[in-house]
Amino acid sequence: MSRYFAVGYFPANQANPTVDLGPRTLLTALRFGNPKNPSQKDFAATFADLLKGVETTEPPSIYHFPYSDATLLVDPFFPEGFRRGFYGPQTSNITITYLEQITSQFKSWVAGVLQNGDIPTSAVFVLQYMFPGLNGNLPRSNDATGWPHADAGHQTLFSPGYSKASTDDLTLKDTATFNQITHKHQATVGGFIADYPNYISPDSTGRQVWGDNLARLIRIKQKYDPLCRIHNGKVFATATCRARGFANVFP
Repeated sequence: MSRYFAVGYFPANQANPTVDLGPRTLLTALRFGNPKNPSQKDFAATFADLLKGVETTEPPSIYHFPYSDATLLVDPFFPEGFRRGFYGPQTSNITITYLEQITSQFKSWVAGVLQNGDIPTSAVFVLQYMFPGLNGNLPRSNDATGWPHADAGHQTLFSPGYSKASTDDLTLKDTATFNQITHKHQATVGGFIADYPNYISPDSTGRQVWGDNLARLIRIKQKYDPLCRIHNGKVFATATCRARGFANVFP
């Protein structure tokens, strides 16, 4: 099962996705049913502890569908034709204060987008809750893999959606603010956790993503690509890549 906390630019009623849009909070829970297990708990029982004491403005909406059709449910949240990004670090502990800060920051970004005459279509900030230690599936040490993730936390994701290029600067600035909130929060609740590589932000440093493995990765890059022929995306700062002007991941 999976659980998501999301604050986004959503309609008041998901059945009318273009009516009464505004910043709203969603709590999403995903349960994988097993028809071969008659003793498996139903949805309500599975998430009873999660939903206990939670006050909502709308009753829960429960959908039943084959896993192969899961993308059909989320397609309306990610319409085509908009400028979109996927950014966010991790944190090992979620607090009410942190959620309040993130929600306030999201509302501030939405207000800025609207003031620019743009529409933050399907923009969302999501917290994906992870089981501690990913049920024993993490590497034993940070140097066992290129990306250090012997320690992993709950994944954050700011996914802005808008139409105008003139909103880019605001979004880049606010993305950095979201990251600062999460990094500062993590410093108070736990140790260093590397940012998830699939959600690298424009302002992320090499240290924030690859930690103490960065120097070793630069040496590997120099050994196997001494001429810096591979230089798309994130390029580790070998001497050759620096000289050719391609390096963008520095120690």
